[in-house]
Amino acid sequence: MSTRPWTADDLWALIEPLLPPRPERSPGPRPMADRLCLQGVLYVLYNDIAWPLLPLELGFGSGQTCWRRLERGQQADVFDQLHRILLAELNAAGELDWSRACVDGSHIRAKKGGPDTGPSPVDRRKTGSKHHLICDGRGTPLKVITTAANVNDVTQTLALVDGIRPSQAAPADHAAAPMPSSATRATTPRPTTLVVVIAVLAAAVAGKLAGLDGASYSTALKQAAAAFAASVAATLADVCS
Repeated sequence: MSTRPWTADDLWALIEPLLPPRPERSPGPRPMADRLCLQGVLYVLYNDIAWPLLPLELGFGSGQTCWRRLERGQQADVFDQLHRILLAELNAAGELDWSRACVDGSHIRAKKGGPDTGPSPVDRRKTGSKHHLICDGRGTPLKVITTAANVNDVTQTLALVDGIRPSQAAPADHAAAPMPSSATRATTPRPTTLVVVIAVLAAAVAGKLAGLDGASYSTALKQAAAAFAASVAATLADVCS
């Protein structure tokens, strides 16, 4: 059984300032340290085990305790803030590939229901949710959206692109980092490949509606894609210059 440290010191230095403060006084025994609980959360997620199966001998606390800390962190927006900080540092180090992007989705069961659930088209219409994800050219997650399981990927594509925040150099004080303004977001280059795919889909629909035959339709589609790609490249060149 591995007892390796699941949070390195440099990573913990980023996470600790984001955690919500503990109550000054609370009944019962002394609460488990936040860092140990986070390690328990990572252990459960990495090994894909149920919360009650978290081994107590690891010293990370019980699965129920770790789950409660995870829930508290989610309510305090800890992990979304951490995601933005890490993306900013990756971008500052030149580790993000903005030349292309990939969009995909995955279905998960949601037996207890909830606001972002619906009948799953891949699980005999059982209640489930769907994660929509956009990654950069190296597979780094840039934005995630959760919807009902019966929501089509196409409907979330623009929301995923618009949800990518400008990843500038990470500020010295992560906890007090200001949110980017809409003006800054408007001038941030977006992954171009995804936009081209959207244009190709639009051209495909237009071609089908126009009743073009196979050869003409294919030629028109390629021309539309090439023209749009050139337009996007010229726009990005103006923005980045």
